[in-house]
Amino acid sequence: MLELCHAAEIREIREKLLKAVLNHDIDFFTKFEEITDDSRDWLQALWQYYEADRNEKKQDYTPKSLCKLVACLAGKADSIYDCCGGSGALTLGLLQQNSNASVYVEELDERVIPFLLFNLCIKNADGVVVNGNSLTRSKTKCYKLTKSEKYSFCEETENANIPSVQVAVSNPPYNIKWEPPTPLEMDSRFPVIPPANNANWAFAFNCLEKADKAVLILPNDVCNQKNEAEVRKYIVENDLLELVAIMPDKMFEITNISTCIIVLNKNKQSKGTVKLIDSRQNCVVEKRAQNGQFGGASHERRTYFKNYNVFNEENLTKILNAPNNQSGFSATVENSEIEKNGYILTPSRYIEFVSQDQGH
Repeated sequence: MLELCHAAEIREIREKLLKAVLNHDIDFFTKFEEITDDSRDWLQALWQYYEADRNEKKQDYTPKSLCKLVACLAGKADSIYDCCGGSGALTLGLLQQNSNASVYVEELDERVIPFLLFNLCIKNADGVVVNGNSLTRSKTKCYKLTKSEKYSFCEETENANIPSVQVAVSNPPYNIKWEPPTPLEMDSRFPVIPPANNANWAFAFNCLEKADKAVLILPNDVCNQKNEAEVRKYIVENDLLELVAIMPDKMFEITNISTCIIVLNKNKQSKGTVKLIDSRQNCVVEKRAQNGQFGGASHERRTYFKNYNVFNEENLTKILNAPNNQSGFSATVENSEIEKNGYILTPSRYIEFVSQDQGH
């Protein structure tokens, strides 16, 4: 990649990628496709390894098998919104099954914008990218993407409004602080104000303002935090919650944090009920070679192996076709049952688990 970009160091790649998309450099796009394949998101891997800010901005981008699951749960759509786009992994996942969909992506970190734009242009996406803060609605720069014969045209534009869309997806930074709107600001996105020390549900409400259906990857804590109980009460009482699925740990490159997928749907078919899935054991282990990232030359030159949990096709099918009630895996409960449990959404509270002793 350094050779393709004629770059002396990784940080110069950002400038080369941005130049390529704004100049519609077909030769550059073609050469990139010649040296890469679809086995992984190569630009995401490059960004994740060298540039991601894991401390302040909590950047740990979405694994490929999680992207595929989110895309399947989101379903068919002619318009897509992601409020924390990163390098574009979730949006690209949806574009694989909705190739003609318009995309509307927001991303706060200006450093990753060239990676995001390039990934979308090389897939010939049509839509808008906003470098800005989705929660405060502040904008730094806006870009318009126009589908062409093979690669998108990209141009910077003065302003870009993001319309209502069919589906929203997001893997936002987890557990970050934010500044909630004051009562005088009357921000209609937030019928209940999430706590200032945690913006997880704020991102969810922001997605629901743009779309009737939202699929989000969030930390497991959203299921049971006491100071978010009013938020959970609201989404249950208003019949917005369609699915809660707990994911295996060790799915992300950097953090071992346990996550869940939350599906919110204003038009869900199973009115008055919520499906809950515990998929912690439903995965396979993949061993990957990687180089050390920190600790000086002696560590960075060392290659070691790390185990990750991933979904294969069988694992994905099991989640997507989960029965209403399966011992140890899934349960479908009425909203009133969740109310009786203090609006706790942790699936294991509702799923029946049979011990080995009971099974004999």
